[in-house]
Amino acid sequence: MVSAFAMIGELFSPRDRAKYQGYSSAVFALSSVLGPLAGGYITSLFGWRWVFLVNLPIGIIVMAVLAFAMRSRFNEKRHRVDYLGGVLLAIGTTAIVYWGYHVLDPSGPDLFTFALPLLALVAITLFIVVERRAEEPIVPLRLFRNSTVSIVSGVSLVAGTVTLGMFFYFALYMQTLTGLSPAEVGFLFLPASLTSMVISIVAGRIIAATGRYKWMPVVAMGMGGLLMIGFVFTNQHTPIWVLAGMMATFGISMGLQFQVLIVAIQAAAPLQDIGAVTSLITQARTLGASLGLALNGAVMIWALNRHTSELPADAAALLPQGLNGLTPHIASGLPAAIREVVLDHYSSGFNVMFIWVAALYFVAMGLTLLLENREIPKRA
Repeated sequence: MVSAFAMIGELFSPRDRAKYQGYSSAVFALSSVLGPLAGGYITSLFGWRWVFLVNLPIGIIVMAVLAFAMRSRFNEKRHRVDYLGGVLLAIGTTAIVYWGYHVLDPSGPDLFTFALPLLALVAITLFIVVERRAEEPIVPLRLFRNSTVSIVSGVSLVAGTVTLGMFFYFALYMQTLTGLSPAEVGFLFLPASLTSMVISIVAGRIIAATGRYKWMPVVAMGMGGLLMIGFVFTNQHTPIWVLAGMMATFGISMGLQFQVLIVAIQAAAPLQDIGAVTSLITQARTLGASLGLALNGAVMIWALNRHTSELPADAAALLPQGLNGLTPHIASGLPAAIREVVLDHYSSGFNVMFIWVAALYFVAMGLTLLLENREIPKRA
C-alpha cells in the first residue's frame, strides 16, 4: 500500500496526485467493503478455507502485472535499512494493540494489563533514540515539526479505529439482529462500497481543481460521529433499507477522508520524503484499525457482559455463554418472546460501543479543525 500511494506521489504534481489518489482510494475502499460480500458467498458456497485460498490466483495475477507491465527504475545510491528502528516500532505497536484487546477483559487486571503499556513505552522511547541517530530512519522525526504531518498522523490513527476497525462489528451486529445469512449481510455493505468509490473520485477531482481539502475530513468525521449516534437508535425492528442507507452514509464519510489525508500529508512533505510520510500515514491507519478491532471489541464485550447480568432468568438459562456467545443461529432458535428480550439487551450492549466510536469520531473532527486551510500548489 505504501509503495502504491508513494509512487503516485512521485509521479504526479501535487494537485494531480489528488485525482489519482482518488482513483486508488476508490479501488481500495471498494475492495475492502466488497470483502464481506464476497466472503459471505465464498463461505456459503465453498467453505471458509476458500476465504484464504482465493487470494492465491489474485496474488499470481498481481505479481504477473508487476513483473511484465511495470517499468523498472534503478537508483544508484546505496541505502541502509533501519532494521533496529523497525523492530522497536513493531514491538511498541504490537504491545499497544494487544493491551487494547486485553485491558477490558472481564477477568480483571493481571500482569499483562500493567506490563504491556510499560513494554510499549520502553520500545517507543528506544525507537525515538534510534531514529535520531539512524542514517536513514524509518520515520524521520524532523517531519513532525510540520503541523500538518503531526495532525494528519493523529487523525489517521483515529480514522483507522473508527472505519476499518468497525467493519467486523457492523457485520456481527446486523447479522444477529436481522437473521440474514452472511451473503445477504454482505449486500448491506454494497451501498458503502459504491458511495465511497464515487465520493473518492469526486473528492480527488475537486482537490485537483481547487487545491483545497480541509473541509472534506472535517465533514467526514462529523458525519461519521452523527452516524454512530444514529446506530444507537437501531434495533431488530429497523427496516433493512434504513440500515442500507446508513451504510451508504458510512461510505461517504470514508470517501471524504481516506485519500484526502494522503494528499494533505504528501503536499506538506519534501519530495524526497514522500515515501516516508506515506508509510507514516499507512502505519497510523493500520495501527488504528488493529486498535479498533481490539478496543471497540473490548468495549462491546464489557457492555454485553453488563447486559447479560440484567437478562430475565428464563432468557439467561437459554444463553449459557451470555450475550457474548449469542450467534444468529442461536438467536433464530429462541422462542419469539425471549428472542425479543434478548435482542433488546444485545442492541443496548452494542449502543455503548457506538457511543464510544462516535466520541472518537468527534475527537478526529477536532483534530482536523486544527489543520491549516492551505491551498495545494499546482506544481511542487
